[in-house]
Amino acid sequence: MRYFVVLAALLVCASAQPKEIYVHGEGARSCHDYLRHRNEGSANQDYFYATWLRGFLAGYSVATSYEPASRRIPSAGGLLAAVDDHCHRHPRDRVADAAVALAGKLGGRHR
Repeated sequence: MRYFVVLAALLVCASAQPKEIYVHGEGARSCHDYLRHRNEGSANQDYFYATWLRGFLAGYSVATSYEPASRRIPSAGGLLAAVDDHCHRHPRDRVADAAVALAGKLGGRHR
């Protein structure tokens, strides 16, 4: 019986591992690169990140039938501030990981 309990616990832990998502563009960059770009103060680079984030959040909503609570994506400054915070706390993540975390923080429900 203990064997089955241990096996079940291992299966639950294995299924709880985050799913690898495949992205291209700015979302594939590491948080380290993202923070370096942000520190350089390039308005063009900020625009690319904010645009990528908006597209990702829209695509995330469509792909997962997820409807954010406010039904509004934050301003560019709000998006970048959220990614700044995530990347400072998780420097080994990618921008896409920060975007997934942001989608969760926006609240909401599955349709």
